[in-house]
Amino acid sequence: MKKLISEDPMESLCMVDFIQRLGIDHHFEEHIEAALEKQHLIVSRDPIHFVQTYQLDKVALSFRLLRQGGYCVNA
Repeated sequence: MKKLISEDPMESLCMVDFIQRLGIDHHFEEHIEAALEKQHLIVSRDPIHFVQTYQLDKVALSFRLLRQGGYCVNA
């Protein structure tokens, strides 16, 4: 649970992905929403820096989870 609300946004997103794959995301909806909101703010603030900072798999995970969560993320 601490990893879901971690200071590291990528660690939070990896945990969100793991929880969704297990099929227990309905138990953590509020925490997942908070993690996605935090990640959306980071991505929308400086998208070029975000893409250049993280590896491709982490960027793709971030974009997929944000879009799946209903956030508009520019390609």
